[in-house]
Amino acid sequence: MIIDFAFIYADGNGHLEQIITKTASLLTKRGHHVRVFQSYRPEDTQWESTLPEIHYYGEKSGLEYENPDSLIEGYTNSLRHHGKPDVIVAVRAPLMNYVCRTAVAQLYGPLPRIYSWLQGAPEEYGYEEALKFSDRHLVMNEQLEEAVQRYSFQDQWLHLIGEPIIQGKPAVIPRPEDKVHFFFVGELILFDNYFEQVFTTFRSIQDNVGLTIIGDGPDKAAIQQLAQQIGVEEIIVWKDSAADFWSLLESATALILNGSYPESNQMKIEALARGVVPINLGSHGSMPTLEDVPAIAEGKYELPTPEACQAMVQPYYIESVIDQLETALKEESSAEIPMQAIHDPQYLYYKVLNDILACAIEGTELVVQSEEEVDYLASFFTQRYISEEFKPVDADVTRQVAYPKVESVDYHYKRASVRLLLIQMWKEQNRSEKIYCRLELINKAGTWKIDQLHREAPFRTEEQSVSTTGRKKLVMVARNSSGSNTYALAKHIPESIHDTFDVELLQQQETQEFQEKVKAAEVLVITEANIKHNKKLYNPNQLIIDTWHGFPLKAMGFQDKNEQSKHVLADRWGSINYVCSYSEFFSNLMIRCFKLNPEHIQLTGAPRNDLMLQRPDMHFLREEFDIDPSESRMIFFMPTYRQVAHNDRADTNLNRDNLFGMESFDNDQFYDFLERENLELIVKLHPAEEKLFLNHFEMQTRVHLLTDEMLTRYGMDLYEIMPLADMLITDYSSIYFDYLLLDKPIIFSPVDLQSYQQNRGFILDSYTNWTPGPKVTTQEALQDALSTFLENPSWYSAERKQIRDQVHHYQDSKSSERVWQFIQEKISSYTQPV
Repeated sequence: MIIDFAFIYADGNGHLEQIITKTASLLTKRGHHVRVFQSYRPEDTQWESTLPEIHYYGEKSGLEYENPDSLIEGYTNSLRHHGKPDVIVAVRAPLMNYVCRTAVAQLYGPLPRIYSWLQGAPEEYGYEEALKFSDRHLVMNEQLEEAVQRYSFQDQWLHLIGEPIIQGKPAVIPRPEDKVHFFFVGELILFDNYFEQVFTTFRSIQDNVGLTIIGDGPDKAAIQQLAQQIGVEEIIVWKDSAADFWSLLESATALILNGSYPESNQMKIEALARGVVPINLGSHGSMPTLEDVPAIAEGKYELPTPEACQAMVQPYYIESVIDQLETALKEESSAEIPMQAIHDPQYLYYKVLNDILACAIEGTELVVQSEEEVDYLASFFTQRYISEEFKPVDADVTRQVAYPKVESVDYHYKRASVRLLLIQMWKEQNRSEKIYCRLELINKAGTWKIDQLHREAPFRTEEQSVSTTGRKKLVMVARNSSGSNTYALAKHIPESIHDTFDVELLQQQETQEFQEKVKAAEVLVITEANIKHNKKLYNPNQLIIDTWHGFPLKAMGFQDKNEQSKHVLADRWGSINYVCSYSEFFSNLMIRCFKLNPEHIQLTGAPRNDLMLQRPDMHFLREEFDIDPSESRMIFFMPTYRQVAHNDRADTNLNRDNLFGMESFDNDQFYDFLERENLELIVKLHPAEEKLFLNHFEMQTRVHLLTDEMLTRYGMDLYEIMPLADMLITDYSSIYFDYLLLDKPIIFSPVDLQSYQQNRGFILDSYTNWTPGPKVTTQEALQDALSTFLENPSWYSAERKQIRDQVHHYQDSKSSERVWQFIQEKISSYTQPV
């Protein structure tokens, strides 16, 4: 049997590490393959050599940079490389049960059983609820058994295997023949009058006893003085603490314990293993207490024999514990634990949720029209479903899924349920059907499959109404000043809107005031599905319109390979009533990316493009950069982001040691080229990445860094100066789709195309086909392309027109007008009595 002991981290120095070493050795001798996994190498690297096999799964710079998701990622990858075990023992931290369960749920083949093995109360480690992710629990004593039961499921198996304290068979410490001898071991600290009680007890019997005190501590001198005051200093032998204090004792009758010490239980067991009787300060079962010491000294108290003492701790011998452990790990059971749904979102690992959603979406949208095609179903459906419920589709039907959401996942990742809206369209009959469905999925050997598909209720458009009395509130939210549709709308508000609404443009914030204004608005206009409230709870009649923020080139939402929030997309988009669209092509892409209801998309054009098609602002560049656009030619460099300042997302590891992330880039040569050609380069980073690289580049006379803060300070938007750009350089930013409306040259610099394609991907079929301009990845190619466009701006003109006509249904400056007209129409219909 392959047995894995999985830690988050052990430093190699403690008692637990010694236990794992001995456990691994004994299990290996019994024919098992034992492996130890933890995130990083131990502080005491000698521990490695005592183990049969150890692997490290951490993938960051150190343990302090890890979080539950990254631990799962690393452990999953490590198991893919080294192979799955038969059983996993999640050692010490409850969180490790969640890490192990989530990792193995993503791997193909039978799932190994997972056992928790705590060395302390769950509350000591945190993440107590994570114990529910294990199949069974190994507990060392009755106290831990009670503690684990508080957080585990009622029907989960608990194996009381004992506490592996005693290694080998320690020699019995003989009892003295002449007089009774007691000893104390521990840190010497004055508290709770403990030593005063001990010394007072010994004062009346000091002619018949001896007392050895082994230990050090800040109050040692005070305790020695206390012994002198009480008059027992003559019977006490003081010894300094030692790692193996047992070797300091030639003989001993009993060990006086201090129950306040964390090590007292272990010390009691080690004493019994050596035939020494432990004495507690207060009542403790069948063992003598401090009150019994005089009777022991006078021979009136019958102590258990050394053999009886050793028999009491038989369960604590490591060989005995390993016997119990091995029996527990081998034990098979057909008893099924009831599937309990995970309620705490911190335990919903995004990759598992993404796998569930992918199966639900692809399986539901699959159209099989004949028995010969049934094999395709096996990738998404269980054999039970195929044999009992599947019916071929005999008509020309297409299926789309909208608003898919994982409703529940059980703690063992064996079952999940998904709700979604199924849209079926019959082209020849020109009709459609929308119905809400609930799917039940099963994890079959690491692969999620649909086992049941319940059609629950037909879709009905929700009737809404906006109050017809009083002034109404219309709130628009802007995320930044880099092409904001809501900013553009705010500049083109018609009088009829002002007559009806109190209109306010807000910058996205995390303040209570901002949230209250957003929730209270009758009409809310946003740009990035950037809503965090559930309007059904706060304002169910709120009309929410999303103008979005650009035509997509990059994969987004359900198409984005690196998206961690697919499980919340249904909640966000389900609250949005309408989405503004560039074109039918754009609408289809948004449906693919975010699984929207097609009826909720309105063709208007992007309001921000109105700003680009109007007279540009000349004042800003003169004031901020001392540039006269009429005297120099302007190049805008606007790359997309790879990293995000507020989370761990990284689409590629592009090294921006120079502006363009190119290898062997000569900055001085490039600056000379700009000077020679009379070019001004305006660098505008993506708002998501701006904070990371704000101070990274050294600006020169003809290179200028444009920031969101500058634009906000002037109360303007990037698109108001975009017409001044004679050329645009970008990589994967969707801004070039809008720039096509100006029919000016575009240069593409996909320096990390392969990595970006692999990690995130594109929603369009071919980067090359959809980028109408030269692709440059070296400094020489970049400067050649710039020179060519300076001589011939019409280069790639035909390609630009072809893409522009596919992307933009409207190519005028009236998109804001169309959006406002649409809002007025909807408000008019909403204010009718319901």
